[in-house]
Amino acid sequence: MNTRLLNFLLIFFITLIALNWILPAPTQNTTPSNEIILHVGATSYVTPDIPVIEVQNTTSASITIDTCRDFSIKKDHNLLTNPPKEFCKTFTIENGAKEKLDISPLYKLFQSPGKYEFSLTVNGKTSYGDTV
Repeated sequence: MNTRLLNFLLIFFITLIALNWILPAPTQNTTPSNEIILHVGATSYVTPDIPVIEVQNTTSASITIDTCRDFSIKKDHNLLTNPPKEFCKTFTIENGAKEKLDISPLYKLFQSPGKYEFSLTVNGKTSYGDTV
């Protein structure tokens, strides 16, 4: 009985070691530092939903964003101009913090299917989000 148990454990550990050696290690996603990251929650959505857009500040200082001036949306490669006044807001994101952009005033824009591209320009640096 003991030899069967020892044989089983020996085969189990040899298999475990072989699989760990053969299979690649999982990749670890690291958040870049000293950047402003624009992240779109999902790469697709169903109307009447709207995309969720999040801005993450990994710089050492807080940043101020004006949604009308710094944030841009392209629908099918055409830049959205003259957004509604309700969309235009100014807010500050502290270093190391995340903030969601309120794009609900633009809900009519997202009612028709299309390819939407988001970008954010702060201090001369442009961050591109995912395409929806």
